[in-house]
Amino acid sequence: MTPTTRAPGRFAEFLRRYAVLVVVAWVGLAGVLNLVIPQVETVVARQAQPFLPTNAESAVALTTMGERFHESDTNNVSFVFLEADHVLGQRDRDYYNALLRTLTADKDNVQSAMDLWSDPMTGVVNQSADGKAAYVMLRLAGYMGTVKANDAIDAVRHIVDTSTKPPGLTVYVTGPGAAVSDELTAAERGMVALSVAAGVLIGLVLLVVYRSPLLAGVPLAGIGMALAVARPLIALVGELKLSPVSSFSVMLGSALILGAGADYAIFFIGRYHEGRRKGVAPAAAYHAAYRGIGPIVTASALTIAGACACMSLAQLSLFKSAGIPCAIAILVALAAAMTLVPALMSIGASVGLLEPRAVTEHNITRTWRRIGTRTVRWPGPILAAGLATLIVCGLLLPGMITGYDERGVQPADTPSNLGYAAAERHFPSNRLSPDFVLIEANHDLRNPADMLAIERVARKLADEPGIDLVQGITRPLGTLLPQTSLTYQAGYIGDRIAQNKSILTSRVNDLDALTKGIDTMMGAANTLRSTLQRGIASLDSASNGAVQLQTGVTQLRDSVDQVTSTAQPLRQAVADNPNCAADPLCTATKTVIDKVDSSPIATMVQSIGPVSNGSDTMADALGGLSTSLPQALSSLDQLTGMLTQLRGIAAALTGTAGALVPQISDITDFLQALGRNFSGSDSGIFYMPPQAFSDSRFTRALSLLMSADGKSTRMLVYGSGESFGIPGMERAAAAKQLAEQALKGTTLDGSVVSVGGVGSSMKDVRALADHDFALVAVVALAFVFLIILVVLRSLVAAALVIGTVLLAYATALGLGVLLWQHLLGIELHWMVAPLAFITLVAVGADYNLLLTARFKEEARAGLNTGIIRALAGTGSVVTTAGVVFGLTMLSLLTSKLTNIAQVGSVVGIGLLVDTFLVRSFIIPAAAAKLGTLMWWPIKPADLIMPRAERLRPHSNPAPTPPMLFRPIWCQPLLAAGASLLFPRRLFPRRAAPAH
Repeated sequence: MTPTTRAPGRFAEFLRRYAVLVVVAWVGLAGVLNLVIPQVETVVARQAQPFLPTNAESAVALTTMGERFHESDTNNVSFVFLEADHVLGQRDRDYYNALLRTLTADKDNVQSAMDLWSDPMTGVVNQSADGKAAYVMLRLAGYMGTVKANDAIDAVRHIVDTSTKPPGLTVYVTGPGAAVSDELTAAERGMVALSVAAGVLIGLVLLVVYRSPLLAGVPLAGIGMALAVARPLIALVGELKLSPVSSFSVMLGSALILGAGADYAIFFIGRYHEGRRKGVAPAAAYHAAYRGIGPIVTASALTIAGACACMSLAQLSLFKSAGIPCAIAILVALAAAMTLVPALMSIGASVGLLEPRAVTEHNITRTWRRIGTRTVRWPGPILAAGLATLIVCGLLLPGMITGYDERGVQPADTPSNLGYAAAERHFPSNRLSPDFVLIEANHDLRNPADMLAIERVARKLADEPGIDLVQGITRPLGTLLPQTSLTYQAGYIGDRIAQNKSILTSRVNDLDALTKGIDTMMGAANTLRSTLQRGIASLDSASNGAVQLQTGVTQLRDSVDQVTSTAQPLRQAVADNPNCAADPLCTATKTVIDKVDSSPIATMVQSIGPVSNGSDTMADALGGLSTSLPQALSSLDQLTGMLTQLRGIAAALTGTAGALVPQISDITDFLQALGRNFSGSDSGIFYMPPQAFSDSRFTRALSLLMSADGKSTRMLVYGSGESFGIPGMERAAAAKQLAEQALKGTTLDGSVVSVGGVGSSMKDVRALADHDFALVAVVALAFVFLIILVVLRSLVAAALVIGTVLLAYATALGLGVLLWQHLLGIELHWMVAPLAFITLVAVGADYNLLLTARFKEEARAGLNTGIIRALAGTGSVVTTAGVVFGLTMLSLLTSKLTNIAQVGSVVGIGLLVDTFLVRSFIIPAAAAKLGTLMWWPIKPADLIMPRAERLRPHSNPAPTPPMLFRPIWCQPLLAAGASLLFPRRLFPRRAAPAH
């Protein structure tokens, strides 16, 4: 039996016989799935994943900050930016206040607002220097990139759009959260357009190649039906939450179906045409094509699907969400290639519409035969030239700068970019992309010692190159408050002393007057002392006279008393005689007594009593005065001594105060100069007195920059370099390191420092992307190598395929650096290298696998002859497939997102490099140079004719197509690993039928 008359496979024959039923089954399956399962765009909108994992350092920092300040439980930070063509006035402020009330009332979407503009003290921070712009920071619901976050952004924009704005005022919703949302929205809106553009491009290429719309319709029909089935299956996976899905995963899966699906159909058609050009009957050519291409297509699809599935191990949602959906997409493309495309080919062949163009085999293959001949003749120079070309292009890689600008990849007219552009017209760069430094302690920070430690951090950050402004509790306006520096406080004290210096001078003059008054008092006291001394001498004489007078009066009074007592009986007798008038003696006695009583003597007698009393009193007074005046003189002497002592003290105080006033004047001048010279400077020594925490001017900033319990504080750090990029990442890393260093040795040593914001987020993206790239690359390479090893059963050949694919990847990435970075001035986005690697390793290995498998198939005619025949037989087919897939990826250049365009360009360039250089020259030259070593450990005799066939009793054995699994579509992927251990036991070669 000849190769073309070999017994057909049962499944291939079933497809050929029931081709119409197969086509109808595919159409019905696509219809049912699209009717029953929601559209993938709807599922993507409901299943969108966070831009960063919720456990990423930056996400945790923002979430923790929101919890500590009772603001939010997400990392979704956005801004509402107001821009006017005039200086913002009261009408604009009224609108702002009303808008803010409406926004904060929407608790489902707006969790809090950091309103600084409403406070006159802090409003200067959020208003531009020209007075025409202001902004407010919002903490919105949902982690950035999720459905909830996107809905929150849409809700805020709806409120802003429906509000009545004052004339000349424009309001933007922008910021990091809005930028991520706009990027995802742009990707979703571009999916359909990219798919249509790629489909049209593939159709045009197929029309040019086949010159037949019906023949070109076979691959297009297979692609279209694969898309119709894969999209609802991907939606179902997302709906059941078996795997995350995203707009990017749908777009990448669609691109893989477009490219790989077209390639598989081209492989089948090319192999069918090869048989028809050799005169093989249509049915036999169909079966030969199925047997020869089926294993290669299956291995190719498993390679791509496995490599894509490896992305599910990633942490970044961009890669993780692309893993399973892309694997499903390529497996559906495989199913369509193994069933629908053969059925369509059978239908076309039955009516004669699948025939090749009327040209001879020589005209088709002579170019590739000539290439093969020259390659095997000069393998060394061709190999060296090809490798040198790849290496030269790869040398551009060390200069590659990876871009992390999520704003720059978007069109300039996205709402967030318009807001950023408006902000940059009025504020320094990155005003809407701050980093947040959060410091958490285990005690209340509202004390002077901890404030000093916090200011130490703020100063350390402010002094770092690349950081323009630090806004924190010790500097709520971005600069150190004058009242919080010791130099300011010294100047304040100097001013207070200066205010009282004149009073102090007056007091010194009063001391002089007091001294003079004391001198006068002392002179008066001395005069009084002399007078008292003279008075005491005179008083002594008067006292003696008074004593003598008192003695005489006493004697006189005693005589009078004696006379009176003698006459008293006479008086008594006269008084007792009732007939005194009749008694002459009594009458005469009475007459005498009356004469005496009326005489001056009687008056004198009457006066003797008071005189006696007066003399006694005078004598007593003069005696007391004689005693008191010496005592007064003694007291006056004591007073004089005290005045003398007081005069000495006053004189000393006057001298001291007189000397102190100039010194105080010098201190006052120094303190005033110190405060005046350091005014508005951060050079003063920081000190925040306890009274500041109760100052009404400080309480507003305290509530915004320090948590309610006082155990956490935050700082807003604004840098000069782009936040969405390397400068922002380096600034965030430096901020954390500097803050931790500044706290060492302070009262806050050991406090937890975390950094969130744009720079920190992109730093996490870089770390996670590097980790994911390394992990996925290793696993994908191992998986692809395993598949290739199973197909080729040669370690050297498998290593050659993998090595050349890696070289093609390095070349493509180097050319991408040349195109985008050096020519266009745009850095390659961080997602380009990982996605290009997965795609190029998986897809690029297909072409090389097809070629090397054909080498092995044709090796029975001789190694060099087999290389020539393999190139002649596969050259046009693989070239067409490579061009189709390459142009499919290049169609991504029409995307409005730069990162998608970069992925398409790098992958497209890589596929074209692999098609025209690696597959056409390097692999054939390496195979010719290595000879039989390439197929180690296969023995040369087994390579030319397998041992099982050599032992068969026939002389014309049928050629054996490359082995993988029979039937290929029924074996699980797990059998690939087992086949390496027990290849002959698990997959024995079937004996050729007897002639």
